[in-house]
Amino acid sequence: MFGNDPLVLAYGFRAWPQCLEGDSAAALADTAECAAASKAVAHPFDRCWQLLVGSLAFYFTGDRDALARNLAEAKELGETQNVDFVNYVMGPVWTGLLHILDKEWEDAIAAMTPGVEIWKATGGGVILPFWEGSLAIAHAGAGRREVARALLDGAIARAEETGETWYLPELHRLLAGVLAGADDGGARESLARARALAEQSGALGVARRVDADFSQFAA
Repeated sequence: MFGNDPLVLAYGFRAWPQCLEGDSAAALADTAECAAASKAVAHPFDRCWQLLVGSLAFYFTGDRDALARNLAEAKELGETQNVDFVNYVMGPVWTGLLHILDKEWEDAIAAMTPGVEIWKATGGGVILPFWEGSLAIAHAGAGRREVARALLDGAIARAEETGETWYLPELHRLLAGVLAGADDGGARESLARARALAEQSGALGVARRVDADFSQFAA
């Protein structure tokens, strides 16, 4: 399915926690290694996976041009090679991530929602907490705080149930942002939970963002 090269998966997945640790240089280095491994394998699905999932560091570091280039290449490959998972799930979701970087909230929601729902309908669970958290960012940006809160509550519950907790500290931090102003006490509790989880998991980059958020309450 992935071109039978574990290096593609290993380099791609390892970059995710490195981003949360705040080690962007290491994450981007692994992203480059992931690209080299996928090119060596030359398997269509493997290549598409690298261009999207294996390049998530571009989203976390805010490199929208690199994200856009990879997205365009993956979409073209998905169409020419009939890779439905790219055409109907990953392509739309990553299009939404690009819109989030551009703060185009409604476009992000319109792009991501069908892909997320298709993935859920197939029984897919991997990476859903991150996708739901990203959708929450878009809904919060569009002023739909209750929708954003529901998405974050669901993403947190899903992460805790499945054990896919790599993004859990950031989900709690995002929830604090949604609660702020309407429920400052709840926001502080969410930040405290995010800080504890970040320290526990080594997500020092998230911990620094939490500390910055706490400082806003103290200001």
